[in-house]
Amino acid sequence: ETEKPVEQADRCLEVPEAVVASLNEGFNTEGLILRNAKAVKSNDFESVYFISADIQGAGLEGEDDIATFTTNSLESGGGIFMSVDGVAKEFSVFPDASTTDAKATMSDDGAEQSRDCVNG
Repeated sequence: ETEKPVEQADRCLEVPEAVVASLNEGFNTEGLILRNAKAVKSNDFESVYFISADIQGAGLEGEDDIATFTTNSLESGGGIFMSVDGVAKEFSVFPDASTTDAKATMSDDGAEQSRDCVNG
């Protein structure tokens, strides 16, 4: 497995189970889990991955409840997690990435692309 996708068109990366488990631990609502988590390495930052996944739980049974987070590592357990979109901010305890030094938002490279990977 290569870290860098060969083509820019397919930038979707699998998110290791240990990273998904770490994200699942950051929910502020009991019974929520992430499904079909995908990551895209951002071209706007040196070492930032946007991770998007479908949140499943009470009231969130559909496929359009996508949460987007950032991390600085896809290694086992992940690195520092931050919330990027409204869903992630609402349901997780991770800090709002736009208010941190990272200043990451959904308009950064990789954010929307990671969401496309989830339903793609």
